Amino acid sequence: MGRKQETIDTVEIMVGGRRTFVPQTLTVGDLKIAGNIPLDRSLVAQSGSRRLILRDSQLIKPETGDIFNDIPPYIRGSNEERFQLEIYLLEQVFGSIEYDHDNRLWVYIPNFNIPPGYNKNTSKLLIELSRNYPFSPPTNFFLDRTIGTRNGKSIEHYYPDRSSNKYYDKGWAWFSVHIQRWKVKDDIMRSDNLLTSVDIAYLTLQDLVN
Repeated sequence: MGRKQETIDTVEIMVGGRRTFVPQTLTVGDLKIAGNIPLDRSLVAQSGSRRLILRDSQLIKPETGDIFNDIPPYIRGSNEERFQLEIYLLEQVFGSIEYDHDNRLWVYIPNFNIPPGYNKNTSKLLIELSRNYPFSPPTNFFLDRTIGTRNGKSIEHYYPDRSSNKYYDKGWAWFSVHIQRWKVKDDIMRSDNLLTSVDIAYLTLQDLVN
């Protein structure tokens, strides 16, 4: 009698917008091959509010329904090139966004996910940047002025009133988030960026209702 062939368990995930079946454990490089992603592009793992840029040598254990988007390679160059790649990363997650094309001083996300515990599922999000970005973190965050908690509890670091909010008349509330230990490297895959800033805003909101 012949030897019984071993079967390999697989999971169904999304890679580069396509449904793909992959082994339960594999490297990111193998995942790109399975998803027909060019090897010079990078993969971003999307899980809830978190987005992480992955390295080809990483060993991962994807679960059914996981989403992996691909982004173009980043080549060292001007801050303008880096900024455009960070905008591209945001667009992969949030779709259409707006930003300051001339001076790169702000980014606007119309549909920013709000964690459970609030009276809304989404909010608009405005991020102000300094002229020194990306070498210093975003300076200010602003959210929809009508956000509240479901239990009526006040939100720390959230200022919808006119006295503490320069954009009150535009419907914004100042969300005071101060990012510390901002990590900047030439390699954007190992650096903080606009996407990690949005994650920090989400996690801060999450912590405030827990």
